[in-house]
Amino acid sequence: MILFQTSFAKSYDETENLREDMAFVWPLIQTVKIEYELANAQIEFLETKAEKVQYMEEFEKFIMNKYFKKVLELQLEQGQLLLLLIHKEIGKTPYELLSSYRNNNRANFWQQFARIIGTNLKEEYSAEKYPLVEAEIIHYKLNGTF
Repeated sequence: MILFQTSFAKSYDETENLREDMAFVWPLIQTVKIEYELANAQIEFLETKAEKVQYMEEFEKFIMNKYFKKVLELQLEQGQLLLLLIHKEIGKTPYELLSSYRNNNRANFWQQFARIIGTNLKEEYSAEKYPLVEAEIIHYKLNGTF
């Protein structure tokens, strides 16, 4: 059952909407990258699996407390864009991250939730599939603005 169905590609027929969403989402994805790198650095210093599991549980609570409200405020297209950019910038889909850092049950729960609202945590970013998004990223990297 899908409650909200949108076509991500069709929703960005207008470049201006994409540009506005990129300007809103890009700082979030940069924050995700930093938090990801910090978590990985911390995990490397932990010796036992139990320590790593405990750290990830605490880290998940920290992330939920700090960012969940902001994520809930995203429009559907912005959320989909954020999920795609996670894959582009980190190299793993949100599903892969949840599965490897928490567990398959947690990843499956959030994937089911995502499917209900018409998105997919397993979606992989590719420049060929999303040329307008890629063009905006290149524009930003060249000009420093969307």
